[in-house]
Amino acid sequence: MLAFLHILGGVILLAVPRFTNSPTTFILLLLAYNLCYMPTLGLSNSLAFHHIESQEQQFPLIRVFGTVGWIVAGLFISLVLGGIMTGVPEQTAWPLYTAGIASVLLGVYSFTLPHTPPRGAGQPVSARSIAGIDAFKQIGDRPFYIFIAASLLLCIPLAVYYNFTQLYLGAAGVKKIAATQTLGRCLKRSSCC
Repeated sequence: MLAFLHILGGVILLAVPRFTNSPTTFILLLLAYNLCYMPTLGLSNSLAFHHIESQEQQFPLIRVFGTVGWIVAGLFISLVLGGIMTGVPEQTAWPLYTAGIASVLLGVYSFTLPHTPPRGAGQPVSARSIAGIDAFKQIGDRPFYIFIAASLLLCIPLAVYYNFTQLYLGAAGVKKIAATQTLGRCLKRSSCC
């Protein structure tokens, strides 16, 4: 499933730049990509937790390398693509092509991961379990309400940051936009630790 979602998402991202003249199709393709990408976050974490021996000791290191991956991607766009092409690479389709190619490669790599059957493999399946109705038991818990409120509040600045920072930096005359945002990510991550 992980490989299929990454490959499908990569193919969608590679097609997205062709539809810049059709805003509805463009946004629907980005939605389709997000529907492919978001489940991979949970699947990747599940695979990691299933296969590492000491979750408390090893997962923080794995998580750090996830952040390093974000940093490398941002630097690649600004420094490598910026060195190859003229103009500002963040204002072209090349970041989408780069992400699409990386997604397809990650999907192919996913086929090399160890076989990991689902946790409930071999158990009876009910409509209740498929619909996730048992998750509603959490609704009465105070920690669940805190989690939902914190997630909602966190989405407000993230929406502004991800949607408008690049426009702001471009208008301010910054030439290496992705590298500048990567620096912001580094500072944000180090201040959280």
